[in-house]
Parts: sequence; C-alpha cells; structure tokens
Amino acid sequence: MTMIFDFLLEKAREFTLIEDATLDGWLRAFNAQNFRLAARIVNSGLLAEHYRSLLDADPANITPQQSSTYSDLKQTFQATLDELAAFDTSYNAPLVGDHHVPYEPAGGGVYGGATTEPTPQ
Repeated sequence: MTMIFDFLLEKAREFTLIEDATLDGWLRAFNAQNFRLAARIVNSGLLAEHYRSLLDADPANITPQQSSTYSDLKQTFQATLDELAAFDTSYNAPLVGDHHVPYEPAGGGVYGGATTEPTPQ
C-alpha cells in the first residue's frame, strides 16, 4: 500500500484557514467599531495568506528564508488575533502558527479539517 500526501490540498487548506480567521476577526473587530484593529487584522492576515500562496506546495522546496518570512507573517497575524481575543472575550483566536489546529468560529463547526490525511492506494 502506497501512501500519497497531497501537498496542494494541504496548501489550499492552510490558505483557507488563514482566510477564514482573517475574515472572522476583521468582521468582529469592525462590528465592535474597533476599526484600527480591524484594519490590522485584515492587513496582516491577507499578507500571510497571499505570501503562502506564492510558496511552493512541497515544503522541501521552500527556502529557509521563505520559511522564516512566512513564520514572521503568521506570528504578526496571530498577535492581532490575540489582541482581538483580549478585546472581545467571546472570541476564541485560532492558532494560525500551527495550521493543523482546526479553526472553530464562535458559531461552532470546523472549517476545513485538522490535517490532510495520506490517501492509501
């Protein structure tokens, strides 16, 4: 039995989780009229999301510099989500630094899934 890991699907899932967290966080901050935080959330989230879209789907092809830059972008985004969580105590900030943690919006449910499991063939 050969196990296949779909790097493109994993990349798409990571991109989607960041986008979901960005839009949810932005909307919460905006609705609370915290417009500066809303702008920082959308700016840092979209930057991390779009930078990820430019990286190769196979982690073996991502350079150490690219990995470091992406890690820094995710940390900046996480800091804005943590600030929102401190401002809005009903908000459970997802851990964007570890995209294997499923994102659960305040309304419940899981977007995406925890991981992309290898497919037996």
